[in-house]
Amino acid sequence: MNNLAALLNNNNNDILFGYNSMGTLIKKHKQNDILQFLIILTDENYINKSFFGGKSLYEKLIDKKSLFYGNLEIKKLSEFTNGPNNTIANTYLIDGNIIPRIVYMKLPKEQLYVPAETFQDRYLDSKINELISIFTTLHAETIKMSIIHENSSSIKLSFGAGVNVNGVEASADASKTNDKSKLIKTSRTLTFQEPSQNAVIDSNAFLNHNKFYYLPKDEGWIEIIRQRISKKAKDNEYTYNYTENSCFSVDLSAQLQALHINFAYNSSKYENLKIEYNITYFPFTGDVDMPMTNQLETTKAQSTPIFATPLDVLNPLKWFSLFG
Repeated sequence: MNNLAALLNNNNNDILFGYNSMGTLIKKHKQNDILQFLIILTDENYINKSFFGGKSLYEKLIDKKSLFYGNLEIKKLSEFTNGPNNTIANTYLIDGNIIPRIVYMKLPKEQLYVPAETFQDRYLDSKINELISIFTTLHAETIKMSIIHENSSSIKLSFGAGVNVNGVEASADASKTNDKSKLIKTSRTLTFQEPSQNAVIDSNAFLNHNKFYYLPKDEGWIEIIRQRISKKAKDNEYTYNYTENSCFSVDLSAQLQALHINFAYNSSKYENLKIEYNITYFPFTGDVDMPMTNQLETTKAQSTPIFATPLDVLNPLKWFSLFG
């Protein structure tokens, strides 16, 4: 552990979070996402075969670009030839076999294009897996996830199956939330192996943007880390309410269907979806491996100094202002 972490780690881990160093470092990776769409056409779709003139399918799709609330890319199937030097194939990574004339949407974390009809499932799975990774990095013992939705049978989520941890599904059940409600609660419980006695919580892992892509934009997730590290929380509860952010013009699907372009996106599929998490942690017996000294020093250099003199460290008003 570096010297700064050792100085602040003696039952004062909240100092680091009060100073907002960790939170600031995490938020440095914060970025906005723009929906990315991809349609792949055959070479023939670029040619107008009508005897009376008119536009090719490619030209008609260009006219529809404004209906997509995001960026639409249109590419030729012939451009996706295999090979390490094919920039198109390496830039537009497609999940599974390439299918012309369907709408693909890009998963922001995985940088992977998937059919629009599976985008919501894959996007939610991605967020669920990342949140579970946060809990396991914080040494979770059990994670109980309860999905509450009107039609749980239509939900195709993996319940964290994509997380590379030693998790074992301990139980599963489904029940109505109450007699008058149409909502169904489907629950899963994951249990995990206890870390070694001297295992540390690696807070540096949360600065890995490839692994924790959504974290910088979610204050609730950052607060979970704060509570565990600074307050040594033994358990935690968190509720995720799904919000549909992918809005499209009403007639987009119909217009694309008229062009024989498949766009099977159901905006109401996860309406009123709620996921409840109940987490218990293993005893906080180890230390916390805090972010590297040079990163913290850079963060402090960009901020107003809190302790102008060494004596300020002993000033209770200074400490109170950190958490105000």
